[in-house]
Order: sequence, then structure tokens, then C-alpha cells
Amino acid sequence: MRLSGIAMVGGVCLIGSGVVLAMTNPSQADYNTFAVTHLSGYLKAEVCTLELPIVGRALRQECEKLVDMNQSPLQTLIVANTTRKDYVFFSLYRTELSPRQILPFLPDDLLPSYEAEAIGIFNQIHLYRAREKSRFSSK
Repeated sequence: MRLSGIAMVGGVCLIGSGVVLAMTNPSQADYNTFAVTHLSGYLKAEVCTLELPIVGRALRQECEKLVDMNQSPLQTLIVANTTRKDYVFFSLYRTELSPRQILPFLPDDLLPSYEAEAIGIFNQIHLYRAREKSRFSSK
């Protein structure tokens, strides 16, 4: 009798944990918000600070304003370039972005493309891998 009671309590805890995980699995919209925030920070820190020929860093503030004013297009870009694998208890997200998708006037080899992977669990998104892809890909 005692062993079956322990097994029952263990089963209830396991089921309860599964329900909590399923209920706190972040949505695609949650990921989109997370990704736009991180992408905006990247653009401001890496792209807007580039020293360009002739103008140097004179356009930094304008670039930052441009990023701030274009949050909706950035989100659209993220949605179009993200795959989500929903495992009920958690979700895995993979986003591939090229700076040229955001700023098409940049030369091909100025900045690399990036690939980011994140996990969504317990109402939070955690970036666990972000890597630079080669700047010189074969066409």
C-alpha cells in the first residue's frame, strides 16, 4: 500500500509539472517581442556604430532613430525568418537574419549574417546560441 501511495503522489507531481510547463510555454508572439528587442540592440550597437567612408559616424543618431521607428517591419522580418518547433512543454526557435534584409543598401561583405537559437520555457525566452555565418557565401 505504501509504495502505491508514493507512486500516486509522484504521478500527480509529474502530471502537475507537465501542466505547468505546457501553460507557461511562450508563444510565437512572445518570441517575436524578445527577438525585436535583441535585434534592435544589435543594430544600434553594431550597425549604427560603423564608421562609413566619407560620413564616418555622423549618421549614428539617425540610424538609431531609424531602428526605433521601424519596430513593426523588424518584427515582420523576424516572423518571416523564424521557425518554431513547439514541443507542448517548451518551444525551440531558430532565426536566420542578414543585415542586408534590414538595410539593403549595405554591401554584401560588410556584415555577416546571423543565426540565433532560443528556447522558450516557463514564460521566458533564453537565447542559447547565436553565431555569425560566413560573410562570403557562394551564390
